[in-house]
Amino acid sequence: GINSLIIPLRNPLDHPIRLDVDFQTLHDVFGNDSIEFEANGEGRYELIFKPKTIGNWNGGLVFYNDDIGEFWYELNLLSTNPQRVDLPSMSAPLGGTSTQEITIENPLDEQVTFQTVISNNNNFSINGDQDTVTVQPRSQAKINVIFNPSSIGNGNEQKQQSKISFLNDKLGTLKYAVKGVGTKPQKQQHPIILKSETGVSSTATIDFQNPSNHPIRCDLSLTSGFNTSFRILLDKTENVSIGAREKFNIPIAFCPETLSRQETQLRIIGRLPEGKTWSPDNADASELSWTYPLQGIGFNWIHQRGEDENQLKVIECVAGERIEQQLEFELNRQLFRFDSRTLNMKKSPTAIEDYTVMNEHMSNQEFIQNSVGIQLLKRDNDKTDIARFNIVYTPSKFITMDCVLVLTLATGGQLKYPLRFVKLEAPPDDDIVLEAVGLNKISTIGFRLYSPSDSPISFEAYFTSNSDRAFAVTPDSGELLPASLNGTLLKVSFCPTVYGRTSHGMLIINVCRNVDFSF
Repeated sequence: GINSLIIPLRNPLDHPIRLDVDFQTLHDVFGNDSIEFEANGEGRYELIFKPKTIGNWNGGLVFYNDDIGEFWYELNLLSTNPQRVDLPSMSAPLGGTSTQEITIENPLDEQVTFQTVISNNNNFSINGDQDTVTVQPRSQAKINVIFNPSSIGNGNEQKQQSKISFLNDKLGTLKYAVKGVGTKPQKQQHPIILKSETGVSSTATIDFQNPSNHPIRCDLSLTSGFNTSFRILLDKTENVSIGAREKFNIPIAFCPETLSRQETQLRIIGRLPEGKTWSPDNADASELSWTYPLQGIGFNWIHQRGEDENQLKVIECVAGERIEQQLEFELNRQLFRFDSRTLNMKKSPTAIEDYTVMNEHMSNQEFIQNSVGIQLLKRDNDKTDIARFNIVYTPSKFITMDCVLVLTLATGGQLKYPLRFVKLEAPPDDDIVLEAVGLNKISTIGFRLYSPSDSPISFEAYFTSNSDRAFAVTPDSGELLPASLNGTLLKVSFCPTVYGRTSHGMLIINVCRNVDFSF
């Protein structure tokens, strides 16, 4: 917080004066270092107190002038905990969560750690229930407050409330108050997607939590109808007991028989004990249901014509260069098993609806987007079963990457083809030769390097780990200027420490936008 002190002052002399001000003994105060007065004039001096830490300090505010001498005020400065912050009310469906963000600040020149205290950790948590929050010097930390309701209702008596405190010896206690209201469960939860090779079973687990503060009994069922590809892997699916606020894992198996996309729903009906209700506004609301959409995608692995079934396609290219290759697949419907209903579709079941190259084990597909391009060459599905793709690989900084070409068919099923992209090391851009001028003496050579674009671009320069330590480069970071500005001068130095040995090194100039120079 911030506060100020106004001090009235008067000049008793018949000529203008200036009072100098000294407040060096005071803690976290700000003000002018002097104040001027007209003859016999009056004025007001403002001292601002903006404490960074809590505490109690004494000190003097001194005014002095050669003509009238010195006078001073003894001040007591008190810094207390900040006022409590009331956060906006939160709402979330029963069985779900909602989040809001708060910011805590560290004004100090040192790292600080706050202890966290939550009065109602049944319904509220922060950033995964962490007990401490560390904030770097002169920085801020973003904290997520998570609300998980345990009852339904809009009235004040149904609001779940909590006080959230962050405690630190120097910065005091930061207090927040928050309230939450539970609503009815969503009609459908987020879809669960399962993928499996035809004839092979895969499993996904649905993490269901009993949101109530009371135990419940649940019935679990799949609304599959004739679809037998999905199965609940539990010995008991009726009258299943789940404790108060307890998490319960529901394993779902998917074993597709055909190359298709299939859907079903998992329905969970939760019943409270007699006399309990999900909503205090409705005494009869003892039963609730949750619905989870399930999507299953059957796939097959494929290989190119004339290629062994287990052969891995490897595409290699030197960093910074470009290579194109064609892939050719035979997509005869007789090679795959389709649902009899899909064979009556207007489209061929092997018609390609979508295609992409991806790494199935990475959430970040930046490598694929920046380095790999693919195009389906024209294919008439009614006249040919051959599908040809043109694939372009332009590696930058990345190393070997295993990917999959995924073809999504008109039936919703998928065909997959494994690919491995390999970046080959490029030969050096040039050779730099330095001759020693003597043992433990430095010889230097300079050269200019230019930005690959018309504007300056940042760079880092370093020698690889297997380079001789006798080499050094300056500067080791900065901006490469374009040719129009005469580029950037880099200097490589060599300082041998032993006689009779030829030293070697590899200098890398790492430039943004995936460009490297090597010497």
